[in-house]
Amino acid sequence: MESPPNPPDANKTIGREEGAPECPSLLVSKSSTTPLGRLFKGFEPSPCRVISSIAYPDLKVAQERERHIIKMRRYRDSDDPILIRAAEEWAECNPGLL
Repeated sequence: MESPPNPPDANKTIGREEGAPECPSLLVSKSSTTPLGRLFKGFEPSPCRVISSIAYPDLKVAQERERHIIKMRRYRDSDDPILIRAAEEWAECNPGLL
């Protein structure tokens, strides 16, 4: 009777031959909350994923700031004196953005 095949090495990607170039699409998430994450615990994510996770918070802050600038421009262009005053006060604290 044959012995069962060995489980995949936790430090390799699925379907990757020894010495073959790394394919980022085959990488498994490092998260230990998913079944695959528990199976491949300790697996390192691709460099692209690491760079994305570092840049993502900065991108989100920039997008939120841009949305806020657009909202303040709408306030400034509205007919409501309260909104216009709010936009003017914001513009005093953030010169050059409106």
